[in-house]
Amino acid sequence: MAFSRSLSRRATLVARRYQPSFAYIFHDDDRKAHPLNESQSQQKPGNLGQQRSFGTGFSDPSSGFGVLFQDRRCSRLAFLPGTSISFGRYMSTMASDGAKEVKLMTDVAEAFKDTALEAVTQVPAVNEVAIAAADCWLPVATLQYVIDAVHSFTGFNWWASIAVTTVLIRCSTLPLLINQLKATSKMTLMRPRLEEIRERMASQGSDPRAMADGQNEMKKLFKEYGVTPFTPLKGLFIQGPIFVSFFMAISTMAEKMPSFKHGGAYWFTDLSAPDSLYILPALTALTFLLTVECNMQEGMEGNPAAKTMKNVSRVFAALTVPLTMSFPKALFFYWITSNLFSLTYGLVLKAPGVKKALGVPEIPPQPAVTTSRPSIDLYTALKQTLKQAKAASEHSASLPVEPTKSSNQRTSSSSSSSTLNQRLRTLEKQVKGRKKNKKRFCDQPLYLYAFETEIIIIERKKSYAAYACDDFDQMADKSYIIKVEEEKAAAADGKPSTGPVYRSSFADNGFPAPVPGMESCWDIFDMSVKKHPDSPMLGRRQIVDGKAGQYVWQTYKEVYETVMKLGNSIRSCGVEKGGKCGIYGANCPEWIISMEACNAHGLYCVPLYDTLGSGAVEFIICHAEVPIAFVEEKKINELFKTFPNSSKYLRTIVSFGEVTPEQKAEAEKHGLAIYPWEEFLKLGENKNFDLPEKTKSDICTLMYTSGTTGDPKGVLISNRSIVTLIAGVKLLLESVNEELTKKDVYLSYLPLAHIFDRVIEEFFISQGASIGFWRGDVKLLVEDIAELKPSIFCAVPRVLDRIHSGLTQKIYGGSILRRKLFNVAYSYKFGYMKKGFKHEDASSICDRVVFNKVKKGLGGNVRLILSGAAPLSSHVEEFLRVVACCHVLQGYGLTETCAGTFVSLPNELSMLGTVGPPVPNVDIRLESVPEMGYDALGSTPRGEICIRGDTLFSGYYKREDLTKEVLIDGWFHTGDVGEWQPNGSMKIIDRKKNIFKLSQGEYVAVENLENIYGLASVADSIWIYGNSFESFLVAIVNPNKQALQAWAAENGVSGDFDSICQNPKARQYIIEELTKIAKEKKLKGFEFIKAVHLDPVPFDMDRDLLTPTYKKKRPQLLTYYQSVIDDMYKTTANKPNA
Repeated sequence: MAFSRSLSRRATLVARRYQPSFAYIFHDDDRKAHPLNESQSQQKPGNLGQQRSFGTGFSDPSSGFGVLFQDRRCSRLAFLPGTSISFGRYMSTMASDGAKEVKLMTDVAEAFKDTALEAVTQVPAVNEVAIAAADCWLPVATLQYVIDAVHSFTGFNWWASIAVTTVLIRCSTLPLLINQLKATSKMTLMRPRLEEIRERMASQGSDPRAMADGQNEMKKLFKEYGVTPFTPLKGLFIQGPIFVSFFMAISTMAEKMPSFKHGGAYWFTDLSAPDSLYILPALTALTFLLTVECNMQEGMEGNPAAKTMKNVSRVFAALTVPLTMSFPKALFFYWITSNLFSLTYGLVLKAPGVKKALGVPEIPPQPAVTTSRPSIDLYTALKQTLKQAKAASEHSASLPVEPTKSSNQRTSSSSSSSTLNQRLRTLEKQVKGRKKNKKRFCDQPLYLYAFETEIIIIERKKSYAAYACDDFDQMADKSYIIKVEEEKAAAADGKPSTGPVYRSSFADNGFPAPVPGMESCWDIFDMSVKKHPDSPMLGRRQIVDGKAGQYVWQTYKEVYETVMKLGNSIRSCGVEKGGKCGIYGANCPEWIISMEACNAHGLYCVPLYDTLGSGAVEFIICHAEVPIAFVEEKKINELFKTFPNSSKYLRTIVSFGEVTPEQKAEAEKHGLAIYPWEEFLKLGENKNFDLPEKTKSDICTLMYTSGTTGDPKGVLISNRSIVTLIAGVKLLLESVNEELTKKDVYLSYLPLAHIFDRVIEEFFISQGASIGFWRGDVKLLVEDIAELKPSIFCAVPRVLDRIHSGLTQKIYGGSILRRKLFNVAYSYKFGYMKKGFKHEDASSICDRVVFNKVKKGLGGNVRLILSGAAPLSSHVEEFLRVVACCHVLQGYGLTETCAGTFVSLPNELSMLGTVGPPVPNVDIRLESVPEMGYDALGSTPRGEICIRGDTLFSGYYKREDLTKEVLIDGWFHTGDVGEWQPNGSMKIIDRKKNIFKLSQGEYVAVENLENIYGLASVADSIWIYGNSFESFLVAIVNPNKQALQAWAAENGVSGDFDSICQNPKARQYIIEELTKIAKEKKLKGFEFIKAVHLDPVPFDMDRDLLTPTYKKKRPQLLTYYQSVIDDMYKTTANKPNA
């Protein structure tokens, strides 16, 4: 009777699901008429099952179903988030007679028993599922509500509810799984025909027409069978999201829902804890292995990829227990149920009748392979292909190009043939060296066939082997330089030997000429105004109520109008063509407007670093004799510190903003006029000065170098230098399909007083692109990037190093799963990039899923990152090339060469650690440095980098002696030692000027040593010193705080970071670590560091130890640490003999 009553009430509940009640009233008269059953009040729920008020028939432990249920007097069933239905005991007040009424009302009495009340207190809060789903993605939250709905509707315990939900979800995907099986079977059936096309393409060599025909046949074949190359991946797209959603949903519920702690049975009562007996992980592994063995090859019979997939799956099955032993028990009921479902599904589908009924194509049995083509046939065919292509190109000349006039005039077709000929020889050597036990060509996964086109694709100007067979790990190196002059041996007068003269292969027909009519920097801006008058040019963030808003833009036409007003105001102050105009402050629209006003009237623009101290500012103003200066508002007081010396030349100060009464009084005290920005613009309103004629030879900028060895040097840069550079960079970007357009956006934050950012912005202006300015605060830079969303991002290595360290800290500070996912994605993408795939094609899935956050951190639109001003570490460059989802290029140049001299190329991993090939507007040669052992004529050419071209400076201002030292016979001697790479890129390896001789006569290239010792993880920065009176080296080291404190903790050295740096044991530890590096790099004995001083404060510009581009100022370092160095030489006990 109780069983029938339970079923009756369950049916009533089902009927009333859509009539939810907020409360059910229990009547006092009912209670009085039917006393409580004492035996029932003493009944305790079993440890394997818990009573449920509306299902007593099934909740009886003796029935065998108790483990499925738990006690919930009132539960909430939510079919959708925010929609819920309450279940309560259905009570009737209608009169009834007999035992049925008594038994029915006895259930009511149970609700008031102490035992029942105790159980009610254990009922979970009605909103615990909502709490668990609150922070989850919609699919995950929805799945959690579905599990709860099954739990509430069936009364099953949580583990059983998870299993039932799994079956329901998997059943709903059956149509997709059957469709996937059909598509996979079709791929297997079409495989022989696809192989025929592949073989025919391979046998026809490198005929472009044959290749095109073969590709068209492949497309038709795929269309005929109604499949795509991505068909085998569809299963991943079906099961992947389901697996992730279940994993996240159950994990979150186990973590946040207290009811999971008693939602199981037997040994798995607590579903939120791992299985200490490892029974569930073992069952998961066993069911997965059974599924693999029975069903893995279904639909892939005869496909070589099936065996590989099966073996990989077996490995996963074997690793299931160790990988999952720490997971909560609740997860295993999804995995085990899902595995059993897959096993059953696969076994059912094996029946021929079932396949026929479902329309799955029948795959004929594969005959035993007894006469298959031997693996050597592929390579024989490949060799034949190479020989045919060689025969077609026998008439062309081989690289390198001969330094004759005709070589510079050769046609692009002969260049392509010559390049191809060299690569064919390399490929042929690879073919001959192949081992016979390599995989056959046809053993590759079927879906890769559609992407493997041909052995060689011939392209104009860049003929190279691409999209080759996957067996070839690397194709022949491409060379991006051509030789235009022969090398020269050492002269009798002592001049060192010089290597051949090279230039960019993009300039094989001569250097590109500037745009017609572009004679000066003013023409760059003026032509863009006429071509793009309404395009946004300069933007800054609008500040509203102290908060930064969106970028507000001035168009090219609006900027032009302001420039004309400003130019008239400057001329009204008596400054004529050839006069000097200083600009002092951080990047802002007023900076560019001031610069363009100088360009318009033929003035020398004299930029000042905003980070330079008053001493350097005073020197530049006096040395350049600057009569007028535009100054950032907050730099005005800094400028006053240069008085009275600078006031001998400086007559007018113009603020980018406002001027306070105190500042006005201070300026007038020294006889200067000072104006706010808006007031100065009005100064020339009623005046109209004619723009003077400007030529390419006119000086447009007097730019002072950072001054690493003394006072800054004034570098005279002409209009010709900048317009020539723009033409070369434009050709370079077009040659690599990365043209700059008016839609590009640039973030201006690197100092405009440096040539690097100056020429970048000139180039952007020449293309009508947009320039947005930062707010001048490093802490707010990330916010500015996110708002502006630049497409081109330029940086110095220090910025990129911080990005790299920040990302790695987040990655390795996260969960193990997150770290593993990142490492797998990184290795996968980088592996394909090394095989020649472009970064955007290497792994689009990894880019979207794993690396997209890095891209978003740079605004989301960055397509090119350019590093300059200092060397970028190879590991940082490699890391960013993979994770930034854009091109990461490294350039090299000096103020004297107008910045752009070398730049690496997109998608060329062989250029990692180099500065790339020359820009196509300069000639390059190496000059031997015998005293340092660098030979420009050696097998690996090394020597001082010398540059020739129209981008060179016109000389040092008022320093003709220094000009003659570095500018010899039209060649600028950089002082940097470089090494040519096989692909035509340049690697900077040393600095010629930073050498000294020890007392024993040995030369030391100190910059090279600093780069080597800088590899030590214990040192953030190092400065090495030696002189001709001492026989060994000493160093000042900025130790890595984390590494040194970790060492101190392990070795019982107490104190804060500063005190640890003073500890002799710490100094000895650093010396030992540096010695390990020296031995590892096989340095000579005199190159070992014998004593160190640990400075906890990093080298900085505040102490004048670094330039604004973070180069070491060695004379200043020596002055600052002179006493420390003297002490190290005096106290070093093991001083070596000379």
